[in-house]
Amino acid sequence: MKRILITGGGGFIGRNLRDKLAQWYTVFAPSSRELDLLDREAVGQYLRQQQITDVIHSAVYNQKRRNLDPAADFSANMKMFFHLAEHAPRLGKLIYFGSGAEMDKTRPICQADEEEVGRSIPLQNDYSLSKYLMNLAARQSENIYNLRLFGVYGPYEDWKTCFISNLCAKAVHSLPLTVRQECVFDFLLVDDLVQPVRSLLESPAPRRHDYNLCSGVPVCLTEIAGMVREISGQPLEIRILAPGENREYTGSPDRFREEFGLHVTPLRLGVESLYAFFLANKDAVDRETVKHTR
Repeated sequence: MKRILITGGGGFIGRNLRDKLAQWYTVFAPSSRELDLLDREAVGQYLRQQQITDVIHSAVYNQKRRNLDPAADFSANMKMFFHLAEHAPRLGKLIYFGSGAEMDKTRPICQADEEEVGRSIPLQNDYSLSKYLMNLAARQSENIYNLRLFGVYGPYEDWKTCFISNLCAKAVHSLPLTVRQECVFDFLLVDDLVQPVRSLLESPAPRRHDYNLCSGVPVCLTEIAGMVREISGQPLEIRILAPGENREYTGSPDRFREEFGLHVTPLRLGVESLYAFFLANKDAVDRETVKHTR
C-alpha cells in the first residue's frame, strides 16, 4: 500500500484530501510543528523514517500568520517545495498544487490551456512567481506533477476571505451578499480533487507534468451571489463594491480530461451542499465577524 505524505493537512485542501484518501492509502498529515518543511534535514529524516512512497504537497507559507515580507513568502514557498523535490528520485510521485496565476494575472486568463504558461512571466507577486518556477522544475523532472488550480471551494475554507464560503456565511445570518467586483471565474468543488489525485497517483506513466484542474465552466461572481440568495430562500441584497469588471480568470481542463477523465460537480449542486454545511454549523460562524468581511 502506498504511504502518502500530505503537507498542509490542516489547511483547506489538505484537510479535505487526507480523510478521503485514507480509504485507499496509508496517509500521514503532520502539522507544521510535527514536520517543519523549512528544515531540510527534518524533511529527509521524516520521509525515510515513515517510509513515504509518494507526496502530495498542499502546504503554503501563510504570511498572514507570520509576517508581511514578500521576500520571506517567496523564499519559504520555494524552500518547502525544493526540500521535498530533492527527494523525488526515491519517491513514486511528488504531486503539488499550482495556480492559474502562473499564467500572469495582469492580463485576462480566458479558458487558458497549459501552453499559456510562460507566454507572460508572472512578476506581479511572489506567490505567482514561485508557482511558475515550481512548474519549470516539474516539467524538467521525472516524477513531479503540477495540478494547477484556479478557484476551489468547499467546507473548511476560510469564510472570511474565500468568496463562495463568505456568501454562504452571510446568507445563513441573513446579511447582504457582497461582491468586491464583477469577474468571470472558474470554480471547482474541493471533493472533485480526490479522483484526479488518485488517477495521477495510480497512473504508471502520466504523459505530462502539469495539468489544469478546473471546471472549464466560466461563471460571473454576481451569478453565484444570486445562486446563494435563491438557495437561501431569502430576499437578500447583493452589493457590488467596485464598478467595472475585473480580468477573467478561467482555465481549460481538456488535457487532464482527455488523459484521465474528469468528473465536475455542477456548481449549483456544490453551492447547495456548501450552504447546507454552513447552515448546520451556523453557530460556529460569528455573525458580527461575518458582517464586517468583504
